[in-house]
Amino acid sequence: MALMDIELKKAFTEMQINKLETTKKINMIDIKCDMVKTGKHKYQLTEKGTSSLCEHARVYQSVGRMFLLTNVQIK
Repeated sequence: MALMDIELKKAFTEMQINKLETTKKINMIDIKCDMVKTGKHKYQLTEKGTSSLCEHARVYQSVGRMFLLTNVQIK
């Protein structure tokens, strides 16, 4: 009887460890999903703001650590 209790306790602790690891992985995936959603939202806002500009408008384009004054690139 005592041997079964020890085995059950060991199995239960292993399950708890696996649950904690899985919970951490799920939280990391949720954080990554939120980051992707935020990036997508920023892209959509930028696209919306620049799509209404005329062809001859001048805008600053980020290139490395500098900004260049360029014409709007229409797709």
